[in-house]
Amino acid sequence: NRTIGTFYQQTEDVLVRQGDQRALLDTVLRLKAFPEIVVARRDAWHALDLRINPHAFWAFVFASSYVGRGEVLFNARPFYVSISRYFAGPPRTQVGMEEVETSWDCYRGGLEFVLGRALGQLAPADHAALLARINPMIAQRMAVAIRLRHARERNAVDTYHLACRLRGLGHEKMLPVPLATLALRAVLWSIVNEDSTDAAAPALICNEPLPDDARRQLAAIAGDRIRFDVPAEAVRDCVLIVASDETIDASARECLAAANVRCVGLHQALARLQP
Repeated sequence: NRTIGTFYQQTEDVLVRQGDQRALLDTVLRLKAFPEIVVARRDAWHALDLRINPHAFWAFVFASSYVGRGEVLFNARPFYVSISRYFAGPPRTQVGMEEVETSWDCYRGGLEFVLGRALGQLAPADHAALLARINPMIAQRMAVAIRLRHARERNAVDTYHLACRLRGLGHEKMLPVPLATLALRAVLWSIVNEDSTDAAAPALICNEPLPDDARRQLAAIAGDRIRFDVPAEAVRDCVLIVASDETIDASARECLAAANVRCVGLHQALARLQP
């Protein structure tokens, strides 16, 4: 029984004239608008015969098609209400909340599609300026994806790679948690899940202190597969997780190999990921 707010803020109506793809892209980038909910004339809808393509976000493509057909009004007064929470029971799934975890490149594709259609209306400087404005909008969506993926404990390796892409775009400050934290989680996730497709995945053993909260995270990710502080004589047929495998001498390595133990050093694994 309360209004949570609008997805994007708009203080006045914006009218995009027929064929003005540049104005459409400028409006979308300025408002950070995802024009998914539309009132359209039935004859226009049938004439356009709109189709969804996986390489360009449908709402941007559809909006571009509407502008090609006639004038489009971005109305400052919302005309559509989305019910996000209601009676008790299973939570309502919002497609956008799921989609944002994976669709940043599709969003970019949609914006670049509109830019491509506007190219004939642009001077080179205007084209460069609009292209530069696309990155921050996509970066914001990527930051949301990282926040949701991290909170929902998705594949941490994929999340780390996405975070590195955001850093490469020059927006590391948008990361919801430090890159080092995401790197550590990616390493731990990889250790736990590397053999997960094998029905007889080896047990995981950790017998020493780990940096920061790695031990707690490892327990959360691995669940029943992980054991801590196991007597040395019982360490066999497993993956042994240590802070650094450089502390293991040649003799100890031979003994571990004879016991079918694969040793993984967190320090070395992190060094391969850290920029």
